[in-house]
Amino acid sequence: EFRKSCLENQSVPMSQLVSLALAGITAEKHPSVKSPRYLFVDEFQDTDTQQMKFLLEVRKTLGSRLFVVGDPKQAIYRFRGAEGDAFKSLDVLAKPMGINLTERYLTRNFRSGSVLLDSLHPLFAVWGNNDHLPYKAKDRLLPDVEKMGLGKKITYIKSNHDAFPVQAAKFIMKWREQNPTAKIAVLCRRNNHAIKVKQEIQHLGGTC
Repeated sequence: EFRKSCLENQSVPMSQLVSLALAGITAEKHPSVKSPRYLFVDEFQDTDTQQMKFLLEVRKTLGSRLFVVGDPKQAIYRFRGAEGDAFKSLDVLAKPMGINLTERYLTRNFRSGSVLLDSLHPLFAVWGNNDHLPYKAKDRLLPDVEKMGLGKKITYIKSNHDAFPVQAAKFIMKWREQNPTAKIAVLCRRNNHAIKVKQEIQHLGGTC
């Protein structure tokens, strides 16, 4: 019934946009589509396999130049099929099609100072060594020269599933004593994590 409704209303569900576009490109040997000279893809780390195949087919069939940019450390869409290492996956898909890719590393960070970046590197390195993140020594971010020495160091502690709500709540209450007018955001991986932190803050007499 849903398919019939789409046909009657000439509508396409979001989940089928890429597959239909790919089918349209590959249906004819010489598609009657004006070829774009360039394809620029931002936030490429969140691209899934189907989207990659579409981009590579456009690159091959229409002769467009392809440029993608992204940061694997910012990948957040694995839940909907995005690749853990999209850049490596793109290279694997491109080679059988005769497409050779050139990779450039953008390691100069113009937003953060050296103190912050240096404190983040050990975390990224551990995740890279454990294959949680595509991160090697060459991926280390370097600060803009004008920001050398600027920023605040990230502090982190080891914890476990049962202890982290209490620890987080204590940190937050301490920060509030030192900065009573400041707004504090707590980032949690899951909703139930956030609920537990909130409950602990309230248990200590805080509000949120």
